[in-house]
Amino acid sequence: MSPYKKAIPIFVGMTFLYFISMYAYVPILSPYAQNLGATLSMIGVITGAYGLIQVFLRIPLGIASDKMRRRKVFVMAGMAMNIVAALVMLFADSPVWVLLCRMCSGAAAVAWVHISVLFTSYFPAHKSAQAISILNAISYSGNMCGTLLGGAIGNSFGVQAAFITSIIAGAVSLVISFFIKENRPPVAQEPITVKKLLLMGKEKNLLIVSILAVLIQLIAFGTTFGFVPIQADALGATSMQQSILTAMASLSAFCSSFLVGIVFTKYIGKYLTIIIGFVLAFITTAAFPYMTSIMGLYVVQFIGGFAKGMIFPTLMSLSIESVAPEKRSTAMGFFQAIYGVGMFLGPTLTGFISDLIGMTGGFWVIGSMGIIGAIITAFYARMNKNQPALNP
Repeated sequence: MSPYKKAIPIFVGMTFLYFISMYAYVPILSPYAQNLGATLSMIGVITGAYGLIQVFLRIPLGIASDKMRRRKVFVMAGMAMNIVAALVMLFADSPVWVLLCRMCSGAAAVAWVHISVLFTSYFPAHKSAQAISILNAISYSGNMCGTLLGGAIGNSFGVQAAFITSIIAGAVSLVISFFIKENRPPVAQEPITVKKLLLMGKEKNLLIVSILAVLIQLIAFGTTFGFVPIQADALGATSMQQSILTAMASLSAFCSSFLVGIVFTKYIGKYLTIIIGFVLAFITTAAFPYMTSIMGLYVVQFIGGFAKGMIFPTLMSLSIESVAPEKRSTAMGFFQAIYGVGMFLGPTLTGFISDLIGMTGGFWVIGSMGIIGAIITAFYARMNKNQPALNP
C-alpha cells in the first residue's frame, strides 16, 4: 500500500478548491471589464495575459522546482496567487486592474504543473496514468463547479459575491496546502533547460503538432474565455447564464476527450479526429455572432467545446508519439510552452480585429484558424503515412 494513500483525499480536496477559486468569476470577466470601460482590444489583452504569463513563468519555475527538488512551495504559491487575483478583481475600478488580475491568475495556473508532478509522486510508476486521469477529472469538475457556483452566487448577490467566493475557496485551499505531503526525489533530476527545449524545435513532427495546439488554443481563448461572454452580455445574459455558457464548453470537452481514446482514434484515426475537430471549431466560431438567443449560444458553445476535446488530447499523444522515450519529458515541456502562445494570441487578435471591423469579423478571422488547422493536419497525415511511431 502506498504510504501516501491517506494524503490523496486531502490533495484532491485542495485541487478541487484551487479550480473553483480560479474559475468562479471567469464567465463574467470580459463583460465586467467592458463595463469598466475596456475596449474590445483591451479585453483581448486582458484575456490573453492569462496565457502570456504562463509562457514566461512555466519553464523557469519548472527548472527551479527540479533544482530545489521541491513542489509543495510552488503549489502553495499558486493557491495564494488565486486569492490575490480575486482580491484585485474585488477592488478593481479600471481595466488596468482587471489586467493585473488575469496576470495573477495566469501565475496561479502555473502551479498546475507542480500539482500534477507532486500528485503523481504519490503513486507507483505503473499507476501514473491513473493519477493523471484522476487529476483531469478534478480539473474538469472543479472548472464546471467553479463557474456554476460563481454564477449562481453572482446572480443572487451581485458580481462582487463571485469574487468573494473565489477568495474563500482560495483561502481554504491555501490552508489545506500546508498539510499536503511532499515526496521529494532522492537526488536532483536533470532539469529541462531552455537549450533543450529549443533543440526539440528541430523535431519536425513535434513542431507541427505544437503549432496545431497553438491554433486550437487560439480559437478556444478567443471565443469561450474571451468574446463569447461579450456576445452573451449583449443578448442580456445573467451571471448564471454566463456561467452555464462557460460550463457547456468544459462539459462537452470532457465528454469528447473521454471518447477520443475509445471511439474516435480507434475507428477513424488520430488525424481524421483532429481534422473533424478543426472543421467543427471553424463552423462554431463563425456561427457565434449570428446567434440571437442564449439557447443558441449554449448549443454552439457545446459543439465548440466538443471540438476542442477531440483535438487537444489527440495532439498531446502525438507530441510524444514520434519522440524517443528518453526525450518525451522535454518534448512535453516544449509542447506546453508553445501552446501557451495561442492562449495569448487568440483573445488579443480577436479584440484588435473586432475593434477594426466588428466582432463578426473577429469571429470569422479567428474561426478561419480552424480551416488552417485542418489543412495542416491533412498534409501532416500524408507526410507521416509511411512513418510508424516509436514504441514506448
